[in-house]
Amino acid sequence: MTPADEHDQHPPDIVTLGDYLRRKRQEAGLSLRQLAAHTGVSHSYLSRVEYGDYHHPAPGTLQRIARVLGIDHADLFTLAGYTPPETLPTFTAYLAVKYEMPDQANDELRALFEDICRRYPVRERDPVPDAPAQQLEPTYPHHEEQEPQP
Repeated sequence: MTPADEHDQHPPDIVTLGDYLRRKRQEAGLSLRQLAAHTGVSHSYLSRVEYGDYHHPAPGTLQRIARVLGIDHADLFTLAGYTPPETLPTFTAYLAVKYEMPDQANDELRALFEDICRRYPVRERDPVPDAPAQQLEPTYPHHEEQEPQP
């Protein structure tokens, strides 16, 4: 069975890290090679993440990808199974991980939430006062893949 065959066996309504990254990369109009050039991560590594061969890229790799794609790194951390110590995932990422639903349903919920935020005084809560600063890396479980060196 080829990696492409394995990728096709994912249930269509489940959002995976690879599927999400592919969609966001395509929405940004970038090829794998272009994303690789901007992040310093090899195109073959990015391809294997998109195909689901790597489920837990290093947090630093996810941060670089998020920065280039203009997406919240917390979404990628959540989809990779990490819990960022400094933030909770966005509403959309939480729903995608917590509930099995088609992408269209997730998009509709996101749009409804954005509408509510426009109509009501909704804002993110301030961090807990006097909370000790936490280091990012030590709070994550060991990741199975090595972070590529730029």
